[in-house]
Amino acid sequence: MSSSLIIPFCTGMERSGSRVTWQIVKHLSPSKPPADWYPEFQSAINNFIVAETETKKPREFINWPMRSHMYYPTLPVIYTYRNPTEAFLSLNSRLVQDVGQNVPGPTGKKLEDVPGVWIDETSMETPVMMTKEIAVQRSLVMIGKHWDLWKKYREEQAGGRKVLFLKYEDHYADHMSRVEVIAKFMNSSASKAELFMVGEETSLEKNLRLSESIKRNNPGALFGVGFLGESGLQQGHVNPSIKGIPGLHIQSQPRIVDAIRRANHGALQALREMTIDMGYEL
Repeated sequence: MSSSLIIPFCTGMERSGSRVTWQIVKHLSPSKPPADWYPEFQSAINNFIVAETETKKPREFINWPMRSHMYYPTLPVIYTYRNPTEAFLSLNSRLVQDVGQNVPGPTGKKLEDVPGVWIDETSMETPVMMTKEIAVQRSLVMIGKHWDLWKKYREEQAGGRKVLFLKYEDHYADHMSRVEVIAKFMNSSASKAELFMVGEETSLEKNLRLSESIKRNNPGALFGVGFLGESGLQQGHVNPSIKGIPGLHIQSQPRIVDAIRRANHGALQALREMTIDMGYEL
């Protein structure tokens, strides 16, 4: 690139601050991709499709800076993570908002999310009625995949790839530290005053208000379908009773946490082992 500014891919574990990280990167990046910004990814940027929250018809949305919860190859990346057990509980609390509603289901096709990375396609053309059981299953699968992704990015970082790991718990109580770490990784020339404004625009308080406004302005909005484009937030993105406080989901769900502690097979055992492997106590 012609500038020293690094515009990274934004990825990470669901419910780990990945969306606010993307918001910060967006504020520190040009409004549109520079002409020399990895031309092979231009198609992935401009052909990103989301659904309208009320009509559920596809609409175009520029995925800039690029973000996803999947693996990104080669390029500089910011990866956010959190206590996996708490991330699972948090994600499940958001998915159950859609219980009783149709959400995108698998089409049986593969979609090239970014060059060389294929994912299972979902669509409102093949809807699935959300149930509490499906919410739990999806939460386990979505969080569980990050065990391998976290290890893969660590190996690639050790091999010289530019990877910034952001641990959710390290920055929750000090949002400006998150802004500053990201700005440093990006080689941003933003002033202290500009960084302060970025912090204000991406604060928990502002995101809570935006999150609540989506449902108010779009009564048919679902968590799993569509989002407010400029902020990237989904309906009910911020849980108003938890507000992302580290440890609060675990404290409020003792029976589920105890089942994870005691599990000796299956997905719950894997979640416990993942939690411990990533350096958390359970």
